[in-house]
Amino acid sequence: MADESTSTILSALSTLPHPLLSSLLDSVVSDTRHRHSRISSLLSSPPLFSLTLLRLLSLSLPDKSRLSSLLLVSSLHCLTLPFARDGNAHEHCIVELPHCPHFPRMMPGDEDAVLLLFLLCDLQHRRPQALQEASPSDWQRILKDLCYDTMVSLCGVSSLRGSALVPYIETAVRCHQFVSSMPCPAQGEEEEVAASASTVKRLPWVEVGEGGRECTVCCEEMKGGRQACELPCGHMFHWTCIMPWLSKRNTCPSCRHELPTDDISGEIRRLWNVLMRRGQLAHVA
Repeated sequence: MADESTSTILSALSTLPHPLLSSLLDSVVSDTRHRHSRISSLLSSPPLFSLTLLRLLSLSLPDKSRLSSLLLVSSLHCLTLPFARDGNAHEHCIVELPHCPHFPRMMPGDEDAVLLLFLLCDLQHRRPQALQEASPSDWQRILKDLCYDTMVSLCGVSSLRGSALVPYIETAVRCHQFVSSMPCPAQGEEEEVAASASTVKRLPWVEVGEGGRECTVCCEEMKGGRQACELPCGHMFHWTCIMPWLSKRNTCPSCRHELPTDDISGEIRRLWNVLMRRGQLAHVA
């Protein structure tokens, strides 16, 4: 399943024009360098490693999921932002308004803890017996050996730029699997979430054309020449109808196109869907 998701995301990114793909690579390299810098500091300082390990062990499973969600939504915004700038994608109704939700930034200690969590998960995947056969005091040395080749690649900017994409996506996929494995309040059902307030404020006023249109919320006609609200997917509604709708749901009443949301679980789901749909369209093409 992880390999399939990685392949789908790579297929989605392969549809980007070269300038947008190049911009994406720059963003991925910048984010990767930052994470590698944190990991390098973590693995080269015994006191910092010990404090971070204690911090990680003190976290409950929901807290680990929350921190992983913050890391994941950052990665997904990095991977999906080029699609908001790709004019050809609009016809497939998967482009969203450019949006950067104000999710809280992780403190350095929390960021180190979640990066250590995924290092340990990676080690467990590659060498299942390594953690059981060694004491926690030896984990730093073992992880340093595991990460050595990756850290050496930081010395070459050109090689890192091209090679950083797949590991970045694989980390996002593993993070998504971990977050998705946590039970949600609705016993596995997706919760309805409100559209982001900043997105709603940017929705345009448009004039209804001759002949009018039906507002699918109230099922009444919007008369030609009157002002209406247009969503990114192109569907129009009475302002008095769509505002209460978007205060509870971030989907278009007609086609279920998802708008950005300030709910972190909903935003992860939305951004993940953008990548999956675009990747599936690429496979069909």
